Amino acid sequence: MSTAVADFLTTEAAAERRPEPERDRFGRYVMPHPTTGKKVAWTRATTWAKTCADTFGLTRWQCRMVAVGLGRRPDLLAQAATVTDPDDKAAKKLLDRLADEAMEHAGRSVRANLGSALHSFTEQIDLGHKLTAPPQFAADLDAYRAGTKDLLIDPAHVERIVCIPELEVAGTFDRLATIDGTRYIADL
Repeated sequence: MSTAVADFLTTEAAAERRPEPERDRFGRYVMPHPTTGKKVAWTRATTWAKTCADTFGLTRWQCRMVAVGLGRRPDLLAQAATVTDPDDKAAKKLLDRLADEAMEHAGRSVRANLGSALHSFTEQIDLGHKLTAPPQFAADLDAYRAGTKDLLIDPAHVERIVCIPELEVAGTFDRLATIDGTRYIADL
């Protein structure tokens, strides 16, 4: 582990509820540079990784969600049909809004919201906090406990922000886990 990364890993106090880090208007972490101490807006690790990501499948899924949403909402379909010039600035704005509404109506964020909630529940488990999950998620959380029973998860290193100064990139890893004496960064 590099010294710069290690410097951002905190001690046992991390097991307590951590405040949300400072961010700039683009959502980037604003943190002191480990060498200069000057506050820096770090490129997000996910943004950096997306520069080489293949988004074809995601784009096709979004198109399917718009089609499903328009099929379920005749009012949105009718509004889209009024557009005569899709390159017109106002028409683009309207079509973007309609596409967003159609995707949401088709359930675009349902799985993401569920995934975020389950992620938060597992954080409660790994920090040793009282679990607040509704009973319908018991099987999922029991599966998580079973799947991680052989891991030593360090509560001080759950959802930790780290940086790579050479790349001016920062991100949050899910867990630091030890397996057979070797430490790993674990992604849920």
